[in-house]
Amino acid sequence: MINTSVIPHSIRPLLVKSFALASSMLSINSMFYPFAAVKKGRIIQCVFSDNELDSNAPTELIEILQWKLIDQSIDTSMQSLLAYSADVHTSDRGWRSAIAVDICDEDGQEHFLTFSYQKQDGKVRFYGPLTIKQ
Repeated sequence: MINTSVIPHSIRPLLVKSFALASSMLSINSMFYPFAAVKKGRIIQCVFSDNELDSNAPTELIEILQWKLIDQSIDTSMQSLLAYSADVHTSDRGWRSAIAVDICDEDGQEHFLTFSYQKQDGKVRFYGPLTIKQ
């Protein structure tokens, strides 16, 4: 289960919506594709790449999405989120599939969080955060 008490209140709505998208994606695909989102006021929007990419090149997509978030954040007060696949090693369970989430809040403060996940009976469960860096 996700421990929301350790996540800053201001970024929770964007994070919750992102988990809904991640859960949908993981429940129908075996691969997690990087995605980005922005929150301006109360409106949350996905950020897409219009570039044609090799589906086996997630690092290229991550870089493109990072630049799109930077472009959108110039002279604008907003939150941005970039989510991508990661593998994490835990002392009690070894290597686990995870989602790394990089969030920048309206004040420009960055939050890096990792959440492990498990797929079971067609549902996706997230755990953590395992890592919190500000």
